[in-house]
Amino acid sequence: MLTRIFPYTYLVTGFDMYYNQARDTAPEINAPGDNHSPPIKFPNTSFSTGPTLGVVHDSRDYILNASEGFLLAFNWSHYHQQYGSDSDFHKVKLNYSDYLHFNNLQSVLAWQWKAELNSGDTPWDQLAKLGGPTNLRGYEAGRYRDENMTLMQLEWRQHLVGRHGAVAWIGAGTLSNDFSELSKGEWLRSVGFGYRFRVKAQSNLRLDMGFGEGEKGFYFTMNEAF
Repeated sequence: MLTRIFPYTYLVTGFDMYYNQARDTAPEINAPGDNHSPPIKFPNTSFSTGPTLGVVHDSRDYILNASEGFLLAFNWSHYHQQYGSDSDFHKVKLNYSDYLHFNNLQSVLAWQWKAELNSGDTPWDQLAKLGGPTNLRGYEAGRYRDENMTLMQLEWRQHLVGRHGAVAWIGAGTLSNDFSELSKGEWLRSVGFGYRFRVKAQSNLRLDMGFGEGEKGFYFTMNEAF
């Protein structure tokens, strides 16, 4: 639920429920080089539920295809067995997205910083992720996941003629098990380009080709990545 507290600023309250079931699960395994500890069994289902609280400042002109304004969002969620959750953990999400419109060039410069921080017994489906059509294009969604994540993206959006447009971007992101090590691990880099077709006012058909390190991905969807 969103409650307006100031112009463009909202208090977010709610109750989250997530249920996921894996189609295929791995057999029981030991950690590499460990033949003495009990084997690890990957759970094929996960249920997480608990209250969430946040604050959002959103002055964007259009949420799905912004050209002006900015978004600053903070969200905290607490999942606990007393609410029916399978495990106890906390999740913090941060998002800063900003947009600069150049009228004379008919273009938009967009940039974003995101972070997700988990603590506790975080289940496999609630770990922070990189990859996919929004979080670092060019990498397979869900392949890279851990307790903590941060990413940055910079994108140039250029109107061409009529309903046609093009974009180009660069980005980088990293993951870590410990928050203190978040910026010290390997950074995954992303570059790419895309085509836009305006279906109607402020709504684009999006075709993106992203390139990661040894990976690439093609995305065909609606509206912008951020």
